[in-house]
Amino acid sequence: MSQGKELAWDDYIGGGDTTSVVEDPPVDGFIKAIDAETEPPIDNTEDPAGSDDIDGSKVCKISDETIKVIIDFLQKGDPKNALATLEAEMKKGRGAGISWADLQECRFDPNNPPEHLPATILLNKIPIAHPGNIITFSGLPKSGKSQGIAAILASSLAPDPDARDTLGFCFRNPEQKAVIYIDCEQSRRDSFNMLTLAMRRARVDKRPDWFHAYNLRGYEPGLILATLWCFPIRMEREHGGIRAIFIDGYADLIKDPNDAEESFELIRKLMAMSEEIKAPICGVLHYNPGSDSKIRGHLGSQAERKSETVLSFKKSPEEIFTVWTKTARGKPISENDGARFEFDKTVGMFKSISSKSAVKRGAKFEELKRLALDAMGNHDELRHTDLQDRIMNIEAVSERTARTRIKQMRDANLVRINRETDNYTLGYAAADPPKEDSNEPI
Repeated sequence: MSQGKELAWDDYIGGGDTTSVVEDPPVDGFIKAIDAETEPPIDNTEDPAGSDDIDGSKVCKISDETIKVIIDFLQKGDPKNALATLEAEMKKGRGAGISWADLQECRFDPNNPPEHLPATILLNKIPIAHPGNIITFSGLPKSGKSQGIAAILASSLAPDPDARDTLGFCFRNPEQKAVIYIDCEQSRRDSFNMLTLAMRRARVDKRPDWFHAYNLRGYEPGLILATLWCFPIRMEREHGGIRAIFIDGYADLIKDPNDAEESFELIRKLMAMSEEIKAPICGVLHYNPGSDSKIRGHLGSQAERKSETVLSFKKSPEEIFTVWTKTARGKPISENDGARFEFDKTVGMFKSISSKSAVKRGAKFEELKRLALDAMGNHDELRHTDLQDRIMNIEAVSERTARTRIKQMRDANLVRINRETDNYTLGYAAADPPKEDSNEPI
């Protein structure tokens, strides 16, 4: 993307003053600024609130024109028409508060449930992102957050996602709506390498038209934020809507993540936008320096409170990366059950490895398998009491523990009961030779 073409806002806003852009981004003006030669004018005739509603807010200001009309009526001694003008403005949704009609749309109605929208993104087959929500990727620097986003993008790009290793993430885009990635953290070279690696992981050579990735590192927060507000209208026209937005990272959208007012307003606008576009907005935030759990500043605290899911990324001293849910409105994923990945030098990319729980289950399975083989010995069959006695002798355990071991071996198909003799024999799982150095879950 060319900086000069895509973010040439100065001609429109007059010298690059971004303050007004952040507060009330003028949609039609920015669309023209993005591409003055090809974009048709924006028609707001069916939207009486006009560009004031671009952030999805139902709370709007009274227009300057209306204020002038009201003042003119009052100066002429005509308070009746002044009040009528104000009431008419409020009926159009431009009042100082939420209009009564809009309030009724927000009222709980047990007979009118909201539209059911399936999860957009899953981790280890568990939903972590639904339309109309914000998601936060948290962790220390270089803990794998960007690689997690790259894997999610790869899942959307892959023609056959189930056949690709996407590090435990699943993200489908069957309707080929716009997928937007904004990188404010990495250099252009690092961002390019990450995205080409995502394409290689997906095994695609051509970038789809619906995939929009931009490196905006170095731009003013106001310009980045204003650009973000422009996407819904443009993507609706070009791709029928937005599937998901990824931002690396949230803190680059404001000047100070420790400013409570600025942070709260950003999160409010992101939440409103996600509702408006019916798609999740996913963003990256770092932990505070010296902390391994506290997300940065007031922005991090508010993002954690408002996010549907907060993912936590961690890198171990052995260079193994783990991602799990720090907080979640839905089913949580513990660190032990979290997705894990490590860098594979032979293929030049990260690859999935089994979770801690899966490794533990695999180790437990191998222990039970050795016990079953040792207990059965050279016998084709053993009575229950004989198998129990042999386990008690081998492990020096009580009768009760031996019965538990037998149940565990039966559940794992390591031993089974011959229905003709009611004796135990080895199960099919014990017949296969053990896999050496296997971390695969059982």
